[in-house]
Amino acid sequence: MPSEKTLKRIVIILGILIVGGFAVVVGTIIVRSLGGSPDQASEQSTAATDFAIPDGAKILGGSRNGETIIFHFETLNGIEMVVVVDVRTGAVIGELEIERR
Repeated sequence: MPSEKTLKRIVIILGILIVGGFAVVVGTIIVRSLGGSPDQASEQSTAATDFAIPDGAKILGGSRNGETIIFHFETLNGIEMVVVVDVRTGAVIGELEIERR
C-alpha cells in the first residue's frame, strides 16, 4: 500500500490536471464563441476588402450557401460574371465570365 505522502502527491497532481483541463475547455469555448482564433480574426478584417463588384455593374442575383456567397452580375461591357466568395475570409474562391454574343 502506498504511503500517505505518495497519496497526497497523487491527489495534488490529479487536481492540477483537472483544473488545467477545465481551463483549456473554457478557453476553447470562449475563443470559438468570439469567432475563432485571434489569427483568424485578423485575416477576416483584411480579407473582407478583397472582393468588390465593379463600378456600374448590374446585380442580377445572389445566393448564400453555408460558407459561400455567390454573386451574379453584368458589367458595363455586357459581360456576365458569377463570383463565389468565402464568407469567413472574404476571399474570392472562383470566378466565371459569360460573354454574350
